[in-house]
Amino acid sequence: MDFFSHILFGIFAATLAVRPFNLAWVIFGGLMAGLPDFDALLAPLNKIRKSFYFQHRGGSHSFLTAIVVAIPLAGIFTYISGENFFVAWISGALFYGLHLSLDALTTYRTPLFYPIRKTTYKLDFERAVNPVLMGVSLGIILFLSLSQWTDNTLQTTITGIAIAYFGYLGYRIGVKLVVQRTALPGTRVLPGTLPLVYYRYRHVITDSTTAYSFTKYVSVCHKTEQLYNSEFRAGSPEYAWFQKARELIPKGHFFGAWDCIIPIIKVQGNQVLVKVIFAEGYMSYAAFCITIEFEQDTKRVVDVRHGFERLERSRQNK
Repeated sequence: MDFFSHILFGIFAATLAVRPFNLAWVIFGGLMAGLPDFDALLAPLNKIRKSFYFQHRGGSHSFLTAIVVAIPLAGIFTYISGENFFVAWISGALFYGLHLSLDALTTYRTPLFYPIRKTTYKLDFERAVNPVLMGVSLGIILFLSLSQWTDNTLQTTITGIAIAYFGYLGYRIGVKLVVQRTALPGTRVLPGTLPLVYYRYRHVITDSTTAYSFTKYVSVCHKTEQLYNSEFRAGSPEYAWFQKARELIPKGHFFGAWDCIIPIIKVQGNQVLVKVIFAEGYMSYAAFCITIEFEQDTKRVVDVRHGFERLERSRQNK
């Protein structure tokens, strides 16, 4: 989930949990709920010394980290506000943990129990970053920050917005479960940017073929659109190029967090382009991709590039 929505959920939690309403707790809740995403600032340190704690959504996104990090910040909060340290520590860890729990609802893997367990978790109920939700959350934070409020009015306003947000999450979870139940076995259902849109990803392996399909599904009108369909025969040149490209995908937490890939292969003269689309980030014919260019006769790697890019429509490989 995006940074601004995390802050907003921390504000919601503090508003709903603390009685009477206390603005200091609301600010503390918002800051602690947004804190884990500041791990992005540690990325340069990972070049100096490789550590899972220096990677975004790495060791910082663990409940154990929440307990440890909350100690000094609870001390600062206690010194400023005069609140009980133990209450501030436990509450701070819970606000921090709220961030981790929300991230586990998304399409990006989260190591909730690291380093005790290195298993990562994701439930695919919401996008890792939804630009629409992020924009709405930023607007609400600015609205709450820049307006003049009495405590009662602010509490009532935040409570009303919180109900709407939790309703949105409930809708996302409910519709995704319904769409999943009606999908073919082995299908992954991924959320779109808008609440009505979902994507169905399917990867089927048989003795003779490997097939990938990616379909857009609009829940209200039950409209379906085939976006990508790639099928490779075992032992075919296309399958060999794809396997060679997979070996060149960077290792590490970022690329390992994505499960749903769609390979697109294009041959032009002596040039072979293998584009690997990461379906979890797909939206409106754009997605995060890795494109690997080979020289066909020598099988030499000419170029490897990755990033978020626009995609061609409905290309099929068979």
